[in-house]
Amino acid sequence: APIVGPRDLEVSPRKDEDSECYAWKSYVASIEGLLEGDLEESSHERDARQQCRVIRQLARRGLLPHSLMPADLSPTITILHAGAPKAGDTMCPISKVRGGLIFPMMDGDARNWVSDKADAAVHSSFGKSMLEALIALRKAGYVHADFKLDNVLYKGDQKPIWFLNDFDLMTKIGDPGVESPPMRDLVARGLRSGLRQPTTGAEDFYCFIVAYAELDKTTTAEELAQAFAFVSGSGSAMEDFDPSKFPKLGKFSPASFQW
Repeated sequence: APIVGPRDLEVSPRKDEDSECYAWKSYVASIEGLLEGDLEESSHERDARQQCRVIRQLARRGLLPHSLMPADLSPTITILHAGAPKAGDTMCPISKVRGGLIFPMMDGDARNWVSDKADAAVHSSFGKSMLEALIALRKAGYVHADFKLDNVLYKGDQKPIWFLNDFDLMTKIGDPGVESPPMRDLVARGLRSGLRQPTTGAEDFYCFIVAYAELDKTTTAEELAQAFAFVSGSGSAMEDFDPSKFPKLGKFSPASFQW
């Protein structure tokens, strides 16, 4: 197959969608589909477009803080110049395009801050921002279902501002669970009986605990156990709880914040 680079593509937003935000995931998916000769809309793209509408509605109503919303789920991708493949090249260099439209505006993802020596304020701001985002999503009746450090972007190298991203697998509470690394991890930890078990609303909070412990290496095993017990003991599956009561994790002490 011809090798196609970023300069060989022309991207235009859908005329029936507004573009106040940026989408990159579908941009890459559209390129992959185009290169594979599959221009038909997949069921995943249809589902993703519906997720986009829900997320955008929540954002416009001010109900989803600390999040980045995709706007164009089906941009038009046109190959302008198809170069000849080089020796050894068997795939389109998708990695060069994967930054898409949203990443160049950010400074990286949360994995860049994995450390036991980072400023406590940095890790604490991550904890508060993401807990607020997940609480808002839970109150709206959804779980992100793919919460991990890679899906949290930040802006600012000194005092980062955090944004939850990648809502492709967002699931309505009560619907069957989805296949994602964080959800598989919950099954492996015994926090879910199976991937397709109906979601309860607690899943994102379990994933938040796991992700925060990965970010802040000062988090202890005892703190992890206490946090898991807090979530599993929630009578409302975390629909209604006082965030200041959320257990301390490493440098993040929810009780020290005004919520």
